[in-house]
Amino acid sequence: MAEIFTWVMQIVFWWFTISLVLAWIKSKADQEETVRFERAVEILNNLVHRVKVEEHQGIFYWWDEDSDTFLAQGRTIEEVIDNLKKRFPEHHFFVKDNEDVTYRLKGPEWAMEVYKIAK
Repeated sequence: MAEIFTWVMQIVFWWFTISLVLAWIKSKADQEETVRFERAVEILNNLVHRVKVEEHQGIFYWWDEDSDTFLAQGRTIEEVIDNLKKRFPEHHFFVKDNEDVTYRLKGPEWAMEVYKIAK
């Protein structure tokens, strides 16, 4: 009888120990996945810009709408785009024309194309 009790206690002990180790391994893997996901979001946020356009005294100023970071300026939209090409060759820009139309600007063609029309 004592042998059965000892055997059952060993099974319970090892089940508990293995469960703890597996839970620890899973939590480490989840933490690593969270770090990778947060890094991917950070990279995307740095590559994608929602643009706020301002015009003062005939000069266009483009700002990142989310971070309020200056992106580029120019007397014409073409000049702004040329400046963006130099500073941000791999980035994507989304510019709202008004509340209904959003344009996308990206390399290598650097042409304003309609991205979304709100309904």
